[in-house]
Amino acid sequence: MRSIQENGELKIESKIEEIVEPLREKIRDLEKSFTQKYPPVKFLSEKDRKRILVSLYTLLVFVMLRNFLFSLRENSHIIKFTLLKDTIQ
Repeated sequence: MRSIQENGELKIESKIEEIVEPLREKIRDLEKSFTQKYPPVKFLSEKDRKRILVSLYTLLVFVMLRNFLFSLRENSHIIKFTLLKDTIQ
């Protein structure tokens, strides 16, 4: 004969299975509904790829130029002091 504790554990396990089984079915259904992992990709011609590459390089150059100009603006007091010092001497 099974003990009372074993019967209680079996009841708990069966209740858990009753709750979990519909969730497993929903997961299986969702996995089946996603047939494609990624959307289809449109392959570009070489000309279009070069155009995109040039645009990215242009963007990079402008960002670097902007950063350089901002750094000049932040350090402008140092540049002004150096120029003033040179003119006084």
